[in-house]
Amino acid sequence: MVADDSGFVSALYDSTISLDPQLLAQADSLLENVAMCTFVVFPKEKRLFFSKGMTEYLGPVAAEDMLLDNFLEFTDPDEQRNLKVRYEEGFYDLAADNHKVVSFEHNIISHTGHLYHVRVTMQAVKKENHLLIFGMMEDYTSSFGEIVYEKLLSDSIDGYVFCYESETDHVRFNSSLANLLDFPTHELHHATKEIGNLVNPEDYSAFVSIMQNDKEKKDRFGLDFRILSPVQGEVWVHSCGVFDFTSPDQKHYKIGILVDVTDKKKTNSLQRLIIDGSEAITFTADMKRGIIEFSPNLKDAFPDMDLTYSGDIIHRMAEEVIEDDRKRFIETFTYLVDEERDTFSIEFRVWGNDDQIRWLASRGKTVYDSSKQALVIIGTIFDLTSMNEMRENVEKNSSRNSLTGLLARDRLISDLDEMIHNRDVLSAAIVLIDIKDFHVFNDRYGRESGDRLLVTIAKKLRESSPKDSELYHINVDTFCLLWKNATRVQVENHMKAIKEEMNEPLVVDRSTMYVSFSMSAAIFPSCGNVAEELLVNAEITLHKVKQDPRLTYSIYTPQFKVELKERLDFEFQISKSVREGNQNFLLYFQPLVDARSERLVGCEALLRWRSPQGNLISPEKVIAAVYATGQMNVVGDWILRTAIKQCKTWIDSGVSDDFYVHINVTAEDMARIDFADYVIQLLSEYGLQPKNILLEITETTLMKNLAICRQNMIKLRSNGIRIALDDFGTGYSSFNYLREFPVDEIKIDRAFVDQDDRFNTSFISAIVLLTRTIGMTVCVEGIETAQKASRIRALGVDIFQGFYFAKPLSPEDFEKKYFSGAKFRASKEEVQERTRRGE
Repeated sequence: MVADDSGFVSALYDSTISLDPQLLAQADSLLENVAMCTFVVFPKEKRLFFSKGMTEYLGPVAAEDMLLDNFLEFTDPDEQRNLKVRYEEGFYDLAADNHKVVSFEHNIISHTGHLYHVRVTMQAVKKENHLLIFGMMEDYTSSFGEIVYEKLLSDSIDGYVFCYESETDHVRFNSSLANLLDFPTHELHHATKEIGNLVNPEDYSAFVSIMQNDKEKKDRFGLDFRILSPVQGEVWVHSCGVFDFTSPDQKHYKIGILVDVTDKKKTNSLQRLIIDGSEAITFTADMKRGIIEFSPNLKDAFPDMDLTYSGDIIHRMAEEVIEDDRKRFIETFTYLVDEERDTFSIEFRVWGNDDQIRWLASRGKTVYDSSKQALVIIGTIFDLTSMNEMRENVEKNSSRNSLTGLLARDRLISDLDEMIHNRDVLSAAIVLIDIKDFHVFNDRYGRESGDRLLVTIAKKLRESSPKDSELYHINVDTFCLLWKNATRVQVENHMKAIKEEMNEPLVVDRSTMYVSFSMSAAIFPSCGNVAEELLVNAEITLHKVKQDPRLTYSIYTPQFKVELKERLDFEFQISKSVREGNQNFLLYFQPLVDARSERLVGCEALLRWRSPQGNLISPEKVIAAVYATGQMNVVGDWILRTAIKQCKTWIDSGVSDDFYVHINVTAEDMARIDFADYVIQLLSEYGLQPKNILLEITETTLMKNLAICRQNMIKLRSNGIRIALDDFGTGYSSFNYLREFPVDEIKIDRAFVDQDDRFNTSFISAIVLLTRTIGMTVCVEGIETAQKASRIRALGVDIFQGFYFAKPLSPEDFEKKYFSGAKFRASKEEVQERTRRGE
């Protein structure tokens, strides 16, 4: 990987206007012109990427990334050990936010043998996915003035560059700025007094805020102002940053670069006129600031919506999308935030003001603002309702699918009905073949590629169709095989063969696509005697296959229909409970004990739901229903708030102030940009210390959105909130997550405790050894007997959890069991200390 010359300035300074890329690259090279080089550090790897300026000093080796140890080979051998410590301390202080800027000096020996004295300045920049350290090296062998006047103000830089010396009130500028101002020389004395004649009076406040680097004022006035040029008239310029430098002789300089954005201002004005006359709704979403803004014509289509929203804008906008399309909507824009894509195209449905479903299409792309710090999504929204309704009607009523040429759903029903009434047909089967996550292919590759994928799949399925069968295209992403005289064994073998065949990728438009199916079947006459009944039963089975990750295909049994009805009834009850203020939801608490002393140290909050008949329902069933009804965000908030409130109540009643509650966090929670802030706000609201809660996440949670999860975890831990990785050892990448994410505790899954064999014992021992070296604690679940407790305790784990100590208990039963005696209450000394603190 080779470092480029851009990015340093734009990584450190904010901007609100998109500039011409060539001008922006020249602005980014500003520090390169006053320094030996700029560089970027990946602190975990201690890997440095230098700009090309360093090749003048270190030779071609500096054109590639270098480990810190390799770079230090160009320093005095007697100083290398101390310098390594100094750099590593600098990386750590910046990563831990102990210092905003780290600066120090040392010597380097060039590849030609010359000695240079350099000054190193570094600053941390936290991006979506990474903590990076940006820096520059200045050659202090030469005087500061020589660098400024020979390099910075040379005519090699387009744009307007100036250098202001505050002690003498004297400014120098390059030829471009001198020509713009029609000055005979490159200098201006008494600059403070004269500058008022050069800036439009209406923009003077903006100019002052830029020179003073006042962020609050820059946010208010912006980074653009107008220069009054005797040659060109009024010229709009954009500030790419003003940088404060102190020379070795303690002189103070302000150095800045301005670029001409007059044409862009005119273009933006024209674009606004075009947008005002368009039926398309336009929007811009600043993902760093969490703000989305719509064009005024949004009100024409959706009068009740606001033109501006802030906060977790992806999930806020997803609330307007109907539930079936919501997950796909969130994934589309999350991919943009994670920088996995830079363009998007998606169709989705919303409820209109007339309570009718409306189809919308959104297209757009991501850009960075001119500072390259803030990711901005820009796009358009079109109303496709009439077009999609027409397309759906054609699909339903036509005898053939217009895309694949296969017979459509209406023909399937008539052909199946005819086959059932044919006395020569003793058996028949319908096999539904549904493309898993077909919308992902549409969103990623575009609608046209998605159509060609459907044609490719149709051809492949037709070629592998058995004798006496007909292939139908009954839905956008669903095919159906009608198979005369098929037996159950034949059907099952055919679905298995299709599954194995799809292990090979498909090539569409020179793109390699891995496609998998969910398949189901219903057989006549055992699964139904009427065409519609057979198709419905096959669809019920297909739904079950989609819901169960362990299944790829299945054949209908009557039990599936019973299960579906029961599940839908249960989901209705759960949804009703949520709408009625989380009625019948309960939190139970299971104790966590010190593995050595078996003393209570905390508990885990576990969700329960009591049916109207008074029975406690299986938590797995409840959680599945909450997810299915799209209510997990509401229930997750309730769990978090209720657990914090209960812990505060117990501590206020005299329980040790080191007592803590494990709270399970959902993937949806961790994918919210503002989740960390929300947890911190709840702790403040209830007056609970961060040490009194520990948030449990799973590997699946991390996989939902790595960038936002990492960002939330870092912020939570920086505020003293601990994090545990649950079900450790059951996923594919658990060890990678220990390395990549900030975790305080791991919870070993009960699967490693249930069987006393050599592998499980060795696994737990290895984990304990590993966590000891990186400062984590280990909690083991599933301790159900004294023998298990004794065996696992010998391996050196820290925390036990399991039925041997107690099953999950209601708050009242938990208090009776653990807080009624002095054993688990705060000690006398602790009570006195808390009284002294006024708690």
